[in-house]
Amino acid sequence: MPIFLRALATSGRDVSAFADRFSLPSDALRSDEIVVPLPKLIEALEAIALEARDPYFGLHVAARAPRGMWGLAEYVSMTSPTLRDAVTKLLGHSTKVIDLRRFEITEARGVVVFEHRLTERTGGLGAQGNEFALAIAARLARDYTGQRVAAKRVWFAHRRDGPTEELERFFETRDIAFGRNTNGVAVRAAVLDLPLVTADPNLQRLLEGQAQALGSGSSSNLVDLVRDKLLVALQDGAPNVGRVARMLHMSRRSLQRRLNEQGASFRVVVDNVRCSLAKAYLSDARLSLAEVGFLLGYSRQSTFVRTFRRWTGATPSEFRLRST
Repeated sequence: MPIFLRALATSGRDVSAFADRFSLPSDALRSDEIVVPLPKLIEALEAIALEARDPYFGLHVAARAPRGMWGLAEYVSMTSPTLRDAVTKLLGHSTKVIDLRRFEITEARGVVVFEHRLTERTGGLGAQGNEFALAIAARLARDYTGQRVAAKRVWFAHRRDGPTEELERFFETRDIAFGRNTNGVAVRAAVLDLPLVTADPNLQRLLEGQAQALGSGSSSNLVDLVRDKLLVALQDGAPNVGRVARMLHMSRRSLQRRLNEQGASFRVVVDNVRCSLAKAYLSDARLSLAEVGFLLGYSRQSTFVRTFRRWTGATPSEFRLRST
């Protein structure tokens, strides 16, 4: 929902009324994820579309969505050699936008089908949510490959009256159906073998090293969840406890208190994450020490060297020599 709220705010509309109406947290615009019951989510998305006076708001949000909203899973996938490899990397992850574990892919007779499995609720995620889900999948395929990737046919679980030209233009097909049991899109199977313009095997290896070093973050343990959010925060520089707290939908004080209850602190968790990543990065001789420090969010190389020595008793250069 936050990505919908931010899109609405960008259009110049006041979103505070929605926060009050649907009992959303005060920092809803800054959050990466808000957990609400499915019926309330559907009602809220439709209300946002109504306020925007755009019946295809979900489609348009997907078309303008910023890169990186899928978290680490997106960065790992986009560095794959082909779209097939990227899809394999993405499927099986639950992200802050959509539970990707609900997507299935099947291939037969030269056609590949991406299908969005739904809950028992008729209509799935509603018009805005369903159209957003399929549109963002198509958008990623086009961004990754640099190709048009036109659909052969598209179907949705919700019902929609009126013209469908907007959907036809986006998916580049006139074969669109509604009221089905799932959401899905079918494309030529050859699409899966398209090379990615964002392919980077070296970067992918480093990103996968991050994920392996720090775990998937799926644990209910708060320390593990903080580690997962730090992976994202470090991409923008030094991690900030306030930002991580917002990502976890709690106040700064609550985060620090709950970490203390588990015998940890934010600073200690940050140090552990940085130390694990530093060792992984230093094992790659192609990365300079300055690049390693930058990837860990340090603006000064001297600070990285001093801190690494505190962690390990050795400088980064000494550690690298011992590791080779």
